[in-house]
Amino acid sequence: MFLGGAGPLHGVELAEEMEIKSILIPPSCGVFSALGLLLSDCRVDKVKSILKDADEVDEEEVENIFVELIEEGIKEVGSFDEIKIIKQIDVRYKGQSYDITIPWTGDLGEVINNFHKKHEAIYKFSSLDEDVEFVNARVTIIGLLTKPEIKYNEIKEYIPKPESYRKVYFTNGWEETPIYNRDKLKPGARFDGPAIVEEYDSTIVIPPNYHTIVDGYGSIRIERN
Repeated sequence: MFLGGAGPLHGVELAEEMEIKSILIPPSCGVFSALGLLLSDCRVDKVKSILKDADEVDEEEVENIFVELIEEGIKEVGSFDEIKIIKQIDVRYKGQSYDITIPWTGDLGEVINNFHKKHEAIYKFSSLDEDVEFVNARVTIIGLLTKPEIKYNEIKEYIPKPESYRKVYFTNGWEETPIYNRDKLKPGARFDGPAIVEEYDSTIVIPPNYHTIVDGYGSIRIERN
């Protein structure tokens, strides 16, 4: 997939270098990353140090820390119809300089047991007899946005009529090249390169020996003949 204003301009050449056979260019590719930002959920992360041996901590103390962090985080996230809250604890063997983040289940024994298991999975060893230390309490608060439905349209293959022609320089020299307006290309549009597809935020180059089809989502797929 190639995004950005310049991505589709150089996409085929880059794909050839990487031996990629099929290239996908989504609608509004020049502003695709901005669209992703607008549709992203709102997230706030909060952390508070504990730094105590596990046997010096009780569940109520940890829960109170989480209540404090959640109250702070929700104020920053703001108003959402749905909010997701993730509670985690940074845990380590006492004396270690690194820790592992473990989901908080509300049960100290379960958290410690899960820490031993994850340490074993990551580092191939665990030390059940060593003292375990709770380092930080972490809360992630996510305000969930309602995502728009991506419409799929029926594909009816046809050969579109170019808007115009002009000479374009490709590897083998100048070629009389058809120019298409992307806004007018419907799902099922199929044509061969060389071709240029113009749109508001980008220019798509289809070299000779490639063919193109518009899929049901309005994405342009370019493949070598």
